[in-house]
Amino acid sequence: MFFLNKQCNILLFLPMGFVLPMIFTNIKAIRKVIFIGFLASLSIELFQGFAG
Repeated sequence: MFFLNKQCNILLFLPMGFVLPMIFTNIKAIRKVIFIGFLASLSIELFQGFAG
């Protein structure tokens, strides 16, 4: 179940990697896109953890 949850999270955030550079022209480096995706995912997971 743990791995299925992680795979679903990756699939849900995958489009973000394609859309971010299209919307924000200053975000072209893959490192920035990965970092922003990581922060977004982390913040959602932390919120879910605190919310129960």
